[in-house]
Amino acid sequence: MGASRGRIVTSQTRHRVASAEIERLQFGHRTVHVFDSLSDASAAVATEIISLIEGLLSVKRTCTVALSGGSTPRELYSILSSDYRERDCWKYVTFLLVDERLVPESDDASNAGMIRKLLIQPLGLKDEQFLHPNTSLAHDECTYSYAAKLTMRMGETPSIDLILLGMGADGHTASIFPPAVSTEGSDPIVIATTAPVQPQDRISITMQTINRASCVLFLVAGQDKERALKQVFKDNMLLPAARVVAQDETAFFIDRKAFPPS
Repeated sequence: MGASRGRIVTSQTRHRVASAEIERLQFGHRTVHVFDSLSDASAAVATEIISLIEGLLSVKRTCTVALSGGSTPRELYSILSSDYRERDCWKYVTFLLVDERLVPESDDASNAGMIRKLLIQPLGLKDEQFLHPNTSLAHDECTYSYAAKLTMRMGETPSIDLILLGMGADGHTASIFPPAVSTEGSDPIVIATTAPVQPQDRISITMQTINRASCVLFLVAGQDKERALKQVFKDNMLLPAARVVAQDETAFFIDRKAFPPS
């Protein structure tokens, strides 16, 4: 796609987003929902996640949802575990981590620790409903162990139903950092990566695993993301976030700071 902002979507889509949405656009395969604030975007993603999960469970017995860490989705997880706590769907969902830092779960940098505190425990989910790396292991061993865990639960080539991703100011997503070509290994499930910031040792599902998912939702906020988002929407394939193409749906939920009007 060229330098244009993309065409505004006028036809009805199956997204049921919050009324706070102020703009909806289409950039190739990506549907982009713009909101005034991260709070509004988070509420819309929560609504979408519940809609997708309940839709999946109307045609299958269980579903898998991969979650990302970091600061951006914290409010989203709190919304899901409070406003939607009484939903019956949770008992049929298996959550797994998109990526993790090689730190103890008690560390403030742990994605598993944050998600357990804000979502898993408040929902009263069982331990077997939350798959995550064993970060007490060495880097390579942790990566192999997590791949084996996902394979045992979902088969040799896991197809995740729904993945929630974020995006860094450098265009990275999951723990796959630019240039994207340097981080894609032969392992079709999980890869060991090294971040340019601390903590550097990371474990991440691969781009191959991400792109086998039925649906991928991005939650992106902050002025520091504006430049990378523009490059993603121009299909700059050196940025990992630009390489995400889900099987059915790829959608971005972003705040106005990350995508100001032109």
